[in-house]
Amino acid sequence: MFHDFLHFFDPNSTSSKLLEFRDKTRAKGRKHFIFYTGMLGCGAPVFVLSTLWNWHEKYGWHVPPRADLLVNLLISHFVWLSG
Repeated sequence: MFHDFLHFFDPNSTSSKLLEFRDKTRAKGRKHFIFYTGMLGCGAPVFVLSTLWNWHEKYGWHVPPRADLLVNLLISHFVWLSG
């Protein structure tokens, strides 16, 4: 049983599906991986949660006015993507 546990951490025991996934990721390139995994995978949920938190502090449970909504989304979205 302990041998099976050690086999789990063996780097040579990768499956063919995992190898194929890694090859596809490498073929798409570093920028694609960073954008989809880093910015959209981790950054998008943080952006949404922080935007909702800020709106809740400012407006409570009411929907923000349309002008504030558009300007705030555009500016904060630009800041998140460029930062």
